[in-house]
Amino acid sequence: MWNSANRAELPTTAGLLDEAASGVVLSDVEAQHEREAEAFHSNAQQLKDLQDWVMQQREAAKPQ
Repeated sequence: MWNSANRAELPTTAGLLDEAASGVVLSDVEAQHEREAEAFHSNAQQLKDLQDWVMQQREAAKPQ
């Protein structure tokens, strides 16, 4: 399941039953989670900044 998730694939139930152990250790899972959480927070901040900029542009474009 770990391998499928990291390839952005949806695993099938049958495939999970036949798949050999991936050899993934919990420290790998933790490290991947940290990378994904960091990327999420970075993207969220960029989106917030963009939204703020758009609102500023709308205010600046209003007729006086």
